[in-house]
Amino acid sequence: MNRLDTVARALILVLGALFTAAVLLLAQSALRADGVSLATKIVLVSAALLACIRPRMGLLALAGLVPFGDVGSLVLGSWVRGAEALVLASLAGALVHAWWSGRVRSFPSSGPELAALVFGLIVAASCVEQLWVSQVQRDFWWPFLQDLAAYASRDYLVQYRGFGALFYALLLLEGLALYVWTDDACRRDRGFATRLVGMVAVGATGAAM
Repeated sequence: MNRLDTVARALILVLGALFTAAVLLLAQSALRADGVSLATKIVLVSAALLACIRPRMGLLALAGLVPFGDVGSLVLGSWVRGAEALVLASLAGALVHAWWSGRVRSFPSSGPELAALVFGLIVAASCVEQLWVSQVQRDFWWPFLQDLAAYASRDYLVQYRGFGALFYALLLLEGLALYVWTDDACRRDRGFATRLVGMVAVGATGAAM
C-alpha cells in the first residue's frame, strides 16, 4: 500500500510539473504577443505577483476582475482574451507559490482533488489526440510542432490559428485548477468562501452595470 502511495505521489508531482510548465508558457504569451498594451501587461504581471505572494488575495482579485476581462482589455487598448489572460496569470502565480511553499508535494492522493487530476489527465490526453489528428491532416510533424510552439509561446491569447482543440481543452483544465485552488483556500480559511462569493457578486454587478 505504501509503495502504491509512493507511485501515486510521484505521478502527481510529474503531472503537476507538466501542468505548471504549460500554464507558465501560455501565461507569458500575453507579454510577447502583438497587440497587447503595456497597461494590460502591467495588470497581468500584478495579478500573477499577487497570487504568488498572497494566493487567497489573488483569488479574490481574480473573482472580481474576470467579469471585466475582455472589455477591460479593449479599454486598455489590447486585442487579447482578457478574462483567460487574467486566469492564466493568476494560476501561474498560485502554482509558483504552491511549489515554493511545498503544497504540491502534499497534494492529496485521494479524494476530489485526485478525481480532478484524473479528469484533467483525460482531457489532456484527448487534446493530444486531437492535435495529432490535426497534424496528420495539415503538415509534417516537425513544421507542425514549430507552429504549435510559436502559437503557445506567443499567440495563444490573441488568436486561434487552427488550434481550437488546445483552446477548449485549456478552458476545462483552467476550470479544474480553479476548483482545486478554491477548495484549498476555503478549507484553510473558513470565512474565505463568504468573501469569495461577495467578490463574485461585486464583479458580476459591475459587469452588468
